[in-house]
Amino acid sequence: NALSSEFMPTGFLDHVRHLLVTVKFETNVADYVATIRKYMNILCCKDMKMQDGARQELEKTARAAFLEGCPQDLRETLLGLEIIHGSTKFHDLLSAAEQLDRIHHYTLNSTTKTHTTLPPHTAPQQNDPMAMEIDNLKLQLNAIMVAINNQSQPHFRPRPYYRPPPQHSNQYRNPGDKLQHLNQNDRNRLMATGGCFRCRQPGHFARNCPR
Repeated sequence: NALSSEFMPTGFLDHVRHLLVTVKFETNVADYVATIRKYMNILCCKDMKMQDGARQELEKTARAAFLEGCPQDLRETLLGLEIIHGSTKFHDLLSAAEQLDRIHHYTLNSTTKTHTTLPPHTAPQQNDPMAMEIDNLKLQLNAIMVAINNQSQPHFRPRPYYRPPPQHSNQYRNPGDKLQHLNQNDRNRLMATGGCFRCRQPGHFARNCPR
């Protein structure tokens, strides 16, 4: 139970606020959330007579501190849920973290979610509305992330096919035509188009030239 304000030592609330914004994730999500809730209950107890604006600012600060201390995977999922579902109340965010942890068992260094087979007494019920909502939101989040990743990938356009001018490809159709000595421009053009240095025709090299 929250302490009555008249029995609180001087500076006590400031100390609790400091603990709230510096709380660390040490063991598991359940303990982490319980600690956050304990500090919030002290700061927001009825005896404090906190105004709505002050409470909103406190919850905003607590939300930022809570997400900052979460394991990376849990933090990214919670932020994704807020993107899809809109900004949620702080206590709803804590409840969502607990529900997700029942599925993924986050640890301090979680960077990938581990799917495990949960015992019956801890597994979320299939008809649990909160669990179903989280699953639906996660599917939508994954779709959004795939779309964002696809948009961020560079799009490579195929190099346009170079078609030599007709006068070059048809210049020496007659085998009896006298071929002029190749200059450097001719060599560059034939190399670019895969042409033969002997007959100037594309499709083969000089060593395989039928002439």
